Amino acid sequence: MKECVNLSSNLPPVRKEFQERQRRVAAWYAPARFGLFYHWGMLTGSPGSSTHSENPLRYQTVAEFEAAARDPEAIAANMVATVKQAGARYLIFTVFHSCGRYFVTYPSKVAGYRWKATKDYFGALVNRCHQEGIPLIVYMGPDSTHAWITDGPHMTEEMRDQNNVFAAVTQMIHEIIDRHGEKIGGFWFDGNYRDEMGDLVHARLPRGVVIHNNESGWGLSRSVDFGTTEFLSGPADPEYSRPTGLVKQHPQWDMMNPIRDFNEDIPETGGWCYEGRDEAFYRALPHVKDRTYLVKQMVSSLGQRRQWNFALGIGPMIDGTLPACFAPMIETTGRFLAWAGESIYDTMGGEGSAFNPGWFNKGAYGSVTVSRQDPRVHYILVTTAPAHAHLVVQNNGYEVASVVDLRSGQPMEFGDSQVGGLVRGAGMLGIRHVDWTDVSEYGAKVFKVTLA
Repeated sequence: MKECVNLSSNLPPVRKEFQERQRRVAAWYAPARFGLFYHWGMLTGSPGSSTHSENPLRYQTVAEFEAAARDPEAIAANMVATVKQAGARYLIFTVFHSCGRYFVTYPSKVAGYRWKATKDYFGALVNRCHQEGIPLIVYMGPDSTHAWITDGPHMTEEMRDQNNVFAAVTQMIHEIIDRHGEKIGGFWFDGNYRDEMGDLVHARLPRGVVIHNNESGWGLSRSVDFGTTEFLSGPADPEYSRPTGLVKQHPQWDMMNPIRDFNEDIPETGGWCYEGRDEAFYRALPHVKDRTYLVKQMVSSLGQRRQWNFALGIGPMIDGTLPACFAPMIETTGRFLAWAGESIYDTMGGEGSAFNPGWFNKGAYGSVTVSRQDPRVHYILVTTAPAHAHLVVQNNGYEVASVVDLRSGQPMEFGDSQVGGLVRGAGMLGIRHVDWTDVSEYGAKVFKVTLA
């Protein structure tokens, strides 16, 4: 048997902020792994509004918006119901967004923002999430981009000064925590950022995480717990595996590839918010054409690198529900996680583990996750099946005690393998006589592999 060597014991001590980051994210965020990312507000229902600031919004006044979004409690219940049905373990919610006139989704007393709800949509969602055990992360953008567009201004004049914006955001952080305390799971900052904001979150919310969009391989800011991957630098292959599209420095955004640890992948489907487009637009989306696509995408993002999370950007309609076309995707993902959850929740990605994620034999592709509680337990998640019933995965020198089909619980025939047969000493794990129906039914076939 090859012993599991603790490589870190041979290295100098890691930096204190790395250790503190590990401690904070281990409280709940890293084990959660999978979340949904909701953009919702006055931009809901306006085609292109989540990316184009000059696009007219669906609702022209707060009163018009609130007439359409009549019941905050019902809206919150619908939003959280989707999170639970999908098997997601947390929710990111836009308390305001630069492309949505900086409309604040609760009756804030913070000066500088011209558009504020009189109904407490955000508070209703915080409370519903808390009741259902779903941590909520607060999205906000600490800048004034898009505030003085043609139908503006959407901020008061003093907010042209970035220092005043930072001061207002700091007040809002205090205000939100004063109102909701540890019901808040953390803050997600888009655009400009100062470490003092993250320090404030950490001081007031010991379990709260701080995420900053598009922090990358250049290294995280001192007070940031997780960066994100929003943009790929090249095409993904296979299409659903976003980590394969991170092959070089991004030419437009000057971002390096994400580091192995502390990254959240945030793809979107059909626009960050619900844009109310015609049916043909939605039918063409990969998540709609293939109800297993989200499972394949999530599994790949979580199993190709190491300590990553995955949060799908998807916009609820004004009543808090998703368009009906997304129902098969959500239902399939929930059914998958109902039996495969142990291979996703409280795991790490397979980079550097006993088995190599990526391309396997005969056109197969898959990911690897490792239990955070027992590093002997690995999961091989095959999202593209090979051309026959024999899977071969590169083994990095570890002896395998057992292989089990996770869904059925049945033991699998396995051994050291070369393509074409089972032979000792080949440095490969071979699994034979596999039924690949789970790939087409759920999006992945999962094997639980326990090392000797």
